[in-house]
Amino acid sequence: MPSWSPSPNPWYQNNNAGNYGWGDNTFPTTPIARDYIQNQNGVAYTRATAGWGGGMDPFGRFVAGQEPRLEDAYMAAVTQNPNLRRDEFFGQFGPDYFAKLWAGLGARGQNQGNGMYNPRARWQRFG
Repeated sequence: MPSWSPSPNPWYQNNNAGNYGWGDNTFPTTPIARDYIQNQNGVAYTRATAGWGGGMDPFGRFVAGQEPRLEDAYMAAVTQNPNLRRDEFFGQFGPDYFAKLWAGLGARGQNQGNGMYNPRARWQRFG
């Protein structure tokens, strides 16, 4: 199993005890909220990944960068099931899915290979 460290979204938590003033967590199940989640790009994806892949570290940025690819995949899936909702579709891609993609990138793809003490190029002095 690839190693990764979950990094929650610092601005949104879908398991927030305060629920942003609503009181309990029943609002997302109401028709108006379900319609909003379904029709606003990014909402369902953020809700699905906020608890483990929404941080500002390299893994969190990687997860955020996968949204356009998964949005395209959702649009293709709708051609086979027009009743498929975004939250259902994005909910099936959990942390293990992204961790496997992340592990396949290697250190350079994860932006972990270069730094001040490991630069891309080293100067060699000849002569």
